[in-house]
Amino acid sequence: TIPLVPGGEELEVTDSNKVEYVRRMLRRKLFERFESGVSAFRSGFLDVLDPQWIRPFSATELELLACGDPSVPLDLEDWKAHTVYAGYSEKSIQVEWFWTFVASLGPHERQLLFRFATGSTRPPVGGFKNLRGLGGPTPFKLVRVPLPNGLSARDVPLPSASTCFNELKLPAYPTKRMLEDKVFIALRYGSVGFTFC
Repeated sequence: TIPLVPGGEELEVTDSNKVEYVRRMLRRKLFERFESGVSAFRSGFLDVLDPQWIRPFSATELELLACGDPSVPLDLEDWKAHTVYAGYSEKSIQVEWFWTFVASLGPHERQLLFRFATGSTRPPVGGFKNLRGLGGPTPFKLVRVPLPNGLSARDVPLPSASTCFNELKLPAYPTKRMLEDKVFIALRYGSVGFTFC
């Protein structure tokens, strides 16, 4: 353990010092433990960009430049055109159901689905041909997951994703309704957690 104050390991938290203890603990948990990482990022960032180039921008404007505009809707036709398939083809019935379902979604739900599969709610700058993953340029991939025979509808798994690789692992659902229900549950309840800009 690291003492919050000199000799802190010898001090007891009491009613008279508990506010100070909480204040120092919050500072440690929210700021100090990240200082070295933030400092290294800042140093590297400023090695690449001269500080005078970024000084005119607010934090919001810098985020917009780095991550894109979250209010720009996802272009469905561009997304489809730059999708690759593993175990499926463009003509697979589940793929047709999937894209029909995505087309029926509103902009917010599309963003949630895209976030679920890629970790980002923003379209890539320059379109889906520029989608990036952990290792650089990485197209969106729809991966077929075979279903074992004899599963009840309740036991059929939800889609899963490998966000670092822009992969949506879509089980080979036997009906359009099941695909829509399972994908909707995933986008609604599975689109939070690890995220990237």
